[in-house]
Amino acid sequence: MTLLELTSAFGAIAAEGILSEPYAIDKITDFEGRVLEERKPRETEAVPPDLNYLITNLLKAVVNEGTGRGARALGRPLAGKTGTSQDQRDMWFMGFTPDLVCSAWMGYDDFSPLGKKMASGSVLVPWWTQFMKEALKGVPPRDFAVPEGITFVKIDADTGYRALPDCPRIILEAFKAGTEPKDFCPVDHYQYGGAEPQAED
Repeated sequence: MTLLELTSAFGAIAAEGILSEPYAIDKITDFEGRVLEERKPRETEAVPPDLNYLITNLLKAVVNEGTGRGARALGRPLAGKTGTSQDQRDMWFMGFTPDLVCSAWMGYDDFSPLGKKMASGSVLVPWWTQFMKEALKGVPPRDFAVPEGITFVKIDADTGYRALPDCPRIILEAFKAGTEPKDFCPVDHYQYGGAEPQAED
């Protein structure tokens, strides 16, 4: 798969599931400014909005707490995915905000290995972040739109059950409505060294 194809696929996720056919030239005019040919994007729904949001939410976690966390320096909501091919022959970072998708790639044109000490999170993510800071200057930060059919539930990050107040690591997770966990966390976190309950005033 080429960098353009991957960028197009991630662009569909950034665009709430709408895939636009990539093209390079908007229009061609003559010397008097008359339009001789104009290109309009062909758009199709690639992913239903609710499923697309769940994918986006997972990719936000890559930035917030995973291998792409260096991109948090951008200072706005974003999502992305780092990647390193087998034998470390090339590296990728595909990242996007609601307004712009950008992909970074590193590798040799003869497919030689890059070396075991290279990692996309430490090498490509800073490049990507620097470019996006310039590209999004003057664009107000905004979060990804939440479509109908999505519900948010507080989850115990260690067990995947609905969180109770004594759970030490609680995250707010998105689910397709009707698929969210119904059972509460069965673990006694105090017994296993969890935080002691706070005295109420």
